Order: sequence, then C-alpha cells, then structure tokens
Amino acid sequence: MTTLRTEGLSYGVGEGRHLVDAVDLTAADGETVGLVGPNGSGKTTLLRCVYGTLRPTHGRVLLDGDDLATLPVKARARRIATVPQDGHAGFELTVGQVVAMGRAPHKRFWEADSAADTALVTEALDRVGIAALEPRTFASLSGGERQRALVARALVQQPSLVVLDEPTNHLDIRYQL
Repeated sequence: MTTLRTEGLSYGVGEGRHLVDAVDLTAADGETVGLVGPNGSGKTTLLRCVYGTLRPTHGRVLLDGDDLATLPVKARARRIATVPQDGHAGFELTVGQVVAMGRAPHKRFWEADSAADTALVTEALDRVGIAALEPRTFASLSGGERQRALVARALVQQPSLVVLDEPTNHLDIRYQL
C-alpha cells in the first residue's frame, strides 16, 4: 500500500519568494491526484520537490512514511518514476535505449539488460504504441512520440508511484483521450 504525503512543503527562491508555500497533501494507493492551476502557479515546482529534483526549503515528502530526502537516489528511483512535461532530446540514444534506462534503478551500473528487461521494454513500447520507433534516435522523434517513449520508460521502471507532469503535452488528440 503506497502513500505519498507532503508536510508543510515549501520551495522558495530569493528573499521571501515562495513558489510553493506550506503544501500538505496525501495521496493513497490507487488514487489519481491532479494539480490544477494557472501557468506559473508552482505545479511543476511542487512535483519536482515530490520526485526529488528540487529539495524543499521547508517541509518534507514522505513515501510510505520514508522521508525521500534521506533515501539514496537509486532507492528513490526504484519507488518513483516521473514523466516530465518536456522530454529533452539532446542525446543520440535510440528509443529502445531511452526506455531501457527505466531499468537502471534495478541493477548495477555495469550490468547488461537481461532477457526479462528486454521483454519489459518491448511490452512497454507496444503498450504506448511506438514499438516501430524502437531503433530510431530519441532526438529524431516528434514531441508526442518522445512523450510516449517517456511514459514507456516509466512503465519499465516498475515504481510504486508515477508522477506525471502534463503527460498529454505534445500528444495528438487520439492519444490524449
């Protein structure tokens, strides 16, 4: 049973400027929680604090009672996957390699992909409808195709929590529905 909780979570920049101010949030296993607000209201900043790319200036993020700030990066990555609103395309890895990166938290740095890892990647690519794009470079994909590849990467990560930041950003309408 996975529970995400923020307690008094704040993130500030400069003197007294809070982008996120004292957020208390609880999301239980199986719940879908949406953050709604205007552009620039701090939604992405809050999510970045939740998945650990930003450290809150106050408060904490708990996953199943564990303070995420105390967990090693790899342990946190086994438990939380994220799909950012914009997938950066500044590298020449194939789509298959990008998706396979989702398995990294589950193995040692030098460990090659197992047959089970490869099967998970194939299944995830099929599930998001981009299996035919597997050999292409990630950088050559459209924004929507990159977004679907990042969803596939989150699936192969097999976390207990998936954080989606505008997951339908760049997707064609048929994939948004």
